[in-house]
Amino acid sequence: MKIKKFIINIILGFVPSKDLRKKLRNKWMYNPSNNKIAFDKNIKNKLNNNNIIVISQNNQKSYNVQIKGLDINFIGKNSSVIIHEPINMNNCNIRIGENSCVEICSSPYQINKLTISATNNSKVFIG
Repeated sequence: MKIKKFIINIILGFVPSKDLRKKLRNKWMYNPSNNKIAFDKNIKNKLNNNNIIVISQNNQKSYNVQIKGLDINFIGKNSSVIIHEPINMNNCNIRIGENSCVEICSSPYQINKLTISATNNSKVFIG
């Protein structure tokens, strides 16, 4: 993500208008729906069959997006992280091994400093 921000800032350095720079930065960095950040590892995750699934309140599924305040690291293949909305996370980490699944249900409370390390062939369900 840091490299992506760095490259975008270099490209935007050539745009003379401050308003246009702001619009382009928002377009390239953020997904306008529900305050979600575009997940830049989605190509690698598709090759390894890893999925991040966000399920909204009306049961619509969004794939390969990440909620602010949550960092997900896939160590292996064929794994998935399922998050049910609404959820508010701050400084949370998930590290997931091969053939594993982590599912977190919705919560009206803010979740702070949660760390999950799921080894190979494991399942974690919170909620």
